[in-house]
Amino acid sequence: MYTSLMEILAATVVAATLAVMASGKVPAVLALATGLAVAGILGPAPASALFAGLSNGGVITVASMLVIAKGVIKTGAIARVTWRPLATVTSAGQALRRLIVPVGIASALMNTTPLVAMLVPAARQLQQSKDVPARELLLPIAHATTLVGSSRSSVPAPTW
Repeated sequence: MYTSLMEILAATVVAATLAVMASGKVPAVLALATGLAVAGILGPAPASALFAGLSNGGVITVASMLVIAKGVIKTGAIARVTWRPLATVTSAGQALRRLIVPVGIASALMNTTPLVAMLVPAARQLQQSKDVPARELLLPIAHATTLVGSSRSSVPAPTW
């Protein structure tokens, strides 16, 4: 009985946290931190388990890459690089045809999450200036980078 009550409590905390994050009324980081604090106080999981994922090498790598991506965006480098190929675009299909190969090559060399994050400002600018929905550009690019990234990770590492 106690275990099922804790499972229900954990599920409730997770669902409430996701709902608050999805609402957009509270910053996602604040909602997540509050959810972790509530879960830690109410006890459905020990604090060490709640924060164990933050020490995962993959999480640290993605977080670091997102910081680098934010810096690249702030410098305007992505806007300068994407301006020329996207200047005459009038549809998402045209934009995808121009971006998919360079993005695919880049995703073979780096983590895909920050790569797509770096393209968000270009997609927003395209949406504002040419009425090309950012969603129609970013979702296919995200899927393409995932495919290239997953094929890269399936290659066996060399044995020296």
